[in-house]
Order: sequence, then C-alpha cells, then structure tokens
Amino acid sequence: MLLRRGIGRVSVEAARIFAQTDWRFIRPDPNGSLLTTREVLAEERRTVETCRDGQGAHEAIGRGQAWEIRSEVVAKSEEQSRAVYAVLESKDLVTTLHGPAGSGKTTLSREIVDAVETLSGNSVMMLAPSSSAVGVLKSEGFTKAETFQRFQTDELLQSVASGEVLWVDEAGFLSSRQMHWLVQLAERERCRLILSGDTLQHHGVERGDA
Repeated sequence: MLLRRGIGRVSVEAARIFAQTDWRFIRPDPNGSLLTTREVLAEERRTVETCRDGQGAHEAIGRGQAWEIRSEVVAKSEEQSRAVYAVLESKDLVTTLHGPAGSGKTTLSREIVDAVETLSGNSVMMLAPSSSAVGVLKSEGFTKAETFQRFQTDELLQSVASGEVLWVDEAGFLSSRQMHWLVQLAERERCRLILSGDTLQHHGVERGDA
C-alpha cells in the first residue's frame, strides 16, 4: 500500500524501513507477521471484552418458553433445529450463527425471527451490509430490514431498536470499527445482537476483520 500510494517517490527499502520502525505500528504476534496500530488493537480488545462481559448476563432470548419448530425443512435438520434452540436459549449479549452459502440460513432465519418475536414480544430488526442484500431480505419477508450504514447514521432507527433484537446478516462484511460501534450500542441500548454469515468467505471492506 505504501508503494502504491507513493509510486515514483517511495522506494521498496524506504517502505520496508518505515513499516519496521515507525512508532505507530506494533506487531502483536510472536512471529512478527501481523502489523497493526495501538488504536486498532485497543478497539478490538474493547469489543472482545464487551462480548465476554455479556456472556450469560441476560435473560434467555426466548424467555425460557417452549417452541415447536414450524418449518418442515428446519425440523428435518438436526443441525438447524439445534441452531434455533441455541438462539432462543442464549443469555449472551452477542450470539453468532455460522454457515456457508446454500446452507439454508434464510429458512432458518425466518424460523428464528418468528420464534423470537412470538416468545419474547421483542421485534427483530434485520441489518445487512448493502442495499442489494437488504433487497433480498425484504423479498424473503424480512420487511424491517435496513442497511447497516443507514442504521449507523440514523438516530431515529437506533432509538426504535432500543431494547429490541438486532440481527446482522452477512456480518463477516463488518469491519472492526463497525463491529466495535455495534457491540457498544447493543450494550448501551439493552439490545440483543445476533450475527450470521460465513466468516471464511467474507471480510470487512474497511480495515480490520471483525
């Protein structure tokens, strides 16, 4: 990146020396293969700490009530059925669902949203990283879907979400900065946060791999 930005002005050796010696950079791993800054590392650590502090600190999302799975597709899949009950029984601030494309996350999501809203009385606001992804969610019946970027800048939406459940689809696209903001907001506004997606396939466009 240094060479690209400084083309014709920065030599390879100068770029290497800068990356190795500038005080703003730190290498957090023993092998020195990772490069970051103190600001980014502190941000990531605060995010992790907030998530850990939220483990087991809340009422179960389903409020301890029984749920009979309605979708035949989900009911026939032991893995998806376990996922439904894992979310409903979660007492954590942040709950994650991992699955590659084509693994039936849409059908599973509908089942979980129905269960959460029925058992808890809370609304589930679906967020996605792009307008096209929001369009897909709305076409699949998630009428409350919004882009993450709009939610991040719209204080009215944030106030509406206070005390409710936030679900970020394809959450692997979020950067460290975005995830830090989201986790802090969830804690402050007493929201529960569900993150779904494929972390092996996607990563943030901004810096950091949330």
